[in-house]
Amino acid sequence: MLAEADFQSPLLDYPSKGHQVALVGAPNSGKSSLVGELTHAKPDVAAYPMTTHKATPGMMPFEDIAFQLLDLPPICEEHVEPWVYDLIRTADLAWLVLDIESSLEGLDSTRHLLAEKAIALEPWGAAEDEEERRPGWCYRRCILVLTGIDREAAREDM
Repeated sequence: MLAEADFQSPLLDYPSKGHQVALVGAPNSGKSSLVGELTHAKPDVAAYPMTTHKATPGMMPFEDIAFQLLDLPPICEEHVEPWVYDLIRTADLAWLVLDIESSLEGLDSTRHLLAEKAIALEPWGAAEDEEERRPGWCYRRCILVLTGIDREAAREDM
């Protein structure tokens, strides 16, 4: 556990008491690659979908703060591990990871499947409107992470 200091991080304007970030998204959106690149973790990465079968944590240092990035199995119509929803509910923050080539489909399907389990992702920095909240739902702050922008065809997709 990190020190209980109460200073604010310029990375996310988030107090530094230890942070778990759940990487959420469709198959092959780049969740495992991100965790592998940003941490010392060695998640399985492959060009085919459904490679991730278990949660893979990795620590990402930033200044005096360490974020635990949690690579999760994909959220998709074919199959979602039931425990994935619990990890999203208990995380401090979610990164919604979308591949640029299928970002709208990934966004729609992920939001739909999470809503079926009473989980809603809220953009980081959006004002909280308590009147709009549904009782019993989990509202998780979220940052959108777009992957694949380094590919040649990405300019057309932007």
